[in-house]
Amino acid sequence: MSTKPTLPTLRDVADLAGVSSTTASMALSGRTGSAHISPASILKVQAAAKHLGYRGNYHARTLSSGRSYTLGLATGAGPISILEHDFFNHICGGVEAAARARGYDVLLIGGTEALEPLERAQSHLEARRIDALIVLRYLYPAIPAELAHCHLPVVVVHGQDQPLLPAVFFDPAPGIQAAVRHLSDLGHRRLLWIGVADTDTPRLVAVQAAVRDAGLELEPLLLPRPHSITSARSYTAHCHAVLADLVLPGHGTAVLCYNDELALALLSVLTARGIAVPEHLSVIGFDDRFADYAVPPLTTISHELAELGTASVSLALDLLENRVAPSPAPRVRVAARLVVRSSTAAVRSQAVHRP
Repeated sequence: MSTKPTLPTLRDVADLAGVSSTTASMALSGRTGSAHISPASILKVQAAAKHLGYRGNYHARTLSSGRSYTLGLATGAGPISILEHDFFNHICGGVEAAARARGYDVLLIGGTEALEPLERAQSHLEARRIDALIVLRYLYPAIPAELAHCHLPVVVVHGQDQPLLPAVFFDPAPGIQAAVRHLSDLGHRRLLWIGVADTDTPRLVAVQAAVRDAGLELEPLLLPRPHSITSARSYTAHCHAVLADLVLPGHGTAVLCYNDELALALLSVLTARGIAVPEHLSVIGFDDRFADYAVPPLTTISHELAELGTASVSLALDLLENRVAPSPAPRVRVAARLVVRSSTAAVRSQAVHRP
């Protein structure tokens, strides 16, 4: 009669590595803490586990630690979901990579109604199915007050309007200041801003302040806000439609755009009009999601989307491990960053006719 092969145990790993079972457990879980386990010992334990084909018992680990080693990520509902928009995908990538590096899995928590993902996530927190929850503020019309009273961490990305909850927020000013300095260094003195009415006030205010500090001139062009956007594709189509008939003032030599979609649509319109970028007009976008695929590659201000996800995981786990005080609700700032590519160049002295 055949018998099943015996699976290697933690004791086997410890014996092969020449350490105690406790040391082997800590080395494999990453919970070395104040145990002062040397890097050499950790490498020996990891090598022994790989040689023996050892796999830890998930249920035993969660039972002994009281944790699930899983973070929840509320996805939003319907068309307003991380699964539908590229913008949120980049944040999620940062969340997953940071969680994996800390030995955690990520559970996507969705639903069909607006607040259903948050209601389900709260149930998961109360049942200890997840150890912490990450919420993307832009996906929800409001954040239920009950989440502020959970005993486990709830971190809101772009949550600067949530005073009772830990938040990771984005500061566009450093990237905008760097962009204006970059254009000033290239000799540009008259700048244009293409934004969207009623939606871009914080960025426009930051642009106006940076331009004023640099002693430059700025003319804002605010486009009509889209009535209904159900996907990234429909938003791109809207950008092309509103820019098709746009008349650009002839005195501006550089344009800053509210986001990369507007900037890419502008590049397309300028090409159709025979206006070369950056020879006749410099263009800067915002977000850095697909700017490197533009023709020419787009200079842009990075929204640091992956870093927002990484920072949210770090804050959630620091709260879970009592490395950060929960009150007052902590704030983590992620600063915008200028990424220079090929759509900006030194200003030309001659005026260019712009139909």
